[in-house]
Amino acid sequence: TDPIVITSSDVDETEVNIASTAEVNSQATLDSYARGVIKANADIRDVIITDEHVAVSHREHARLFGILPIKVFARAYVANDGSVEVKFPWYAFASAKKAALESRVHAAVNPSLSASANAKLSAKTQAEVLSKTVAAMKAEMDAQAEANAEAKVQ
Repeated sequence: TDPIVITSSDVDETEVNIASTAEVNSQATLDSYARGVIKANADIRDVIITDEHVAVSHREHARLFGILPIKVFARAYVANDGSVEVKFPWYAFASAKKAALESRVHAAVNPSLSASANAKLSAKTQAEVLSKTVAAMKAEMDAQAEANAEAKVQ
């Protein structure tokens, strides 16, 4: 099947009718669901769903050259076998952050993928992986924001 590639600029005028992963049963409903996920989360730049993986580009906290705090887009790749790889831009120092984010996403998506290792995922499973990946990335960003706020207070 053709990959689904949706950017945040693609969803500005899109009406979204699929609100739950339970409603996803085809590529068309998966596309609609992914558009809804992007529309509901301003921190997502894009989503790519292929037969091999689900990838989400999400805003995260990092450090420019290891010094200045910045926000960048990190991309999490979740393969059908449950492996997770997170990539940050080359200029963002985020090695510890990368490991924490990979761990959080892996823990979130692993239950959905345990029964389907290396198999082609159904549209519903891809939707579940997308939903859980976004939730994990948002939780990591929120935790980092909270830690940064606490550090400023002390």
